[in-house]
Amino acid sequence: REKLDESFEFLKSAYFVPETGGCIFSINSKNEPKDTKYDLYAHAFIILACAEYYKATKNGNALKHAKTTFNFIKDNFKLEQGFAEALDENLKPIPNIRRQNPHMHLLEACLEIYDASKDTDYLDCANETIELFYDYFLDKNTQTLTEFFEEDLSPHRAEGHKIEAGHHSEWIYLLTRYQNISGATNPHIEQTIDVFFTWIKTHGIDTKYGGVFNAQTANGEVIDSNKRIWAIFETIRAYSIMIDNPKHKKDAEKMLPRLIKIIKTYYIDINTGDWIEMLNEELQPVTDHMPATTPYHIYPVLKGVTTYIKP
Repeated sequence: REKLDESFEFLKSAYFVPETGGCIFSINSKNEPKDTKYDLYAHAFIILACAEYYKATKNGNALKHAKTTFNFIKDNFKLEQGFAEALDENLKPIPNIRRQNPHMHLLEACLEIYDASKDTDYLDCANETIELFYDYFLDKNTQTLTEFFEEDLSPHRAEGHKIEAGHHSEWIYLLTRYQNISGATNPHIEQTIDVFFTWIKTHGIDTKYGGVFNAQTANGEVIDSNKRIWAIFETIRAYSIMIDNPKHKKDAEKMLPRLIKIIKTYYIDINTGDWIEMLNEELQPVTDHMPATTPYHIYPVLKGVTTYIKP
């Protein structure tokens, strides 16, 4: 509890800008501002952190900080379609390729803070993000998830063809979570979960060496044959969810042990907790870099898997 309280206070003291209600992106080793832009992805995770902190401690300040951050997003990031990637110090959108990814994490954050607070403002935002998903992120022709966009959320001319199996897996989880938290029962969502999982098991899994490819085209052609650790963890969670799906149950039961074996054999040293961030196609390490974003895809995924299958 002491460490949680300390971390929450540090989040506010080191990053929060009282004059705007937002948070800068990064600080240096002396706790001084380093990158002072306002990043949508980062603000989504601030809300998520507040949700988890409140669930653990019932500290009402977490809900206050979450609402301040949420209002800052609504008041400053909102565009005609979706939200801006980032803002400069003057709260003006920074021109950049647009992505579905920060919107996905905003959905996640809104679901968890709504689950903690029952504040319907967050559920309204989650509903809006689901509509955005179906209007723009889901390619209606291929029924796959587009990653990169132009300013008007049309697929990016140079990068719009790239498909990531790991994000398909994350959306399977988030669409499931959305239905569980909101109480919505939508056949369209069930259909999306079905086609996403079918694509993952058909194209996303490397049937020769094992693991999950970084990037492909909609028809499965491999663009990036390297394999980040987060993608295989998110895919394990998706497979665990599909254990209860009669159509996919056998495939999920067959593949889950194989994916777990790859993690234990190639990705994580269970004695030290160290991990290999990325492997090549033949499952050999290509980096010794261990970014701090990765544990987010490890512990919560493993914790979540136990709600669908017995550990």
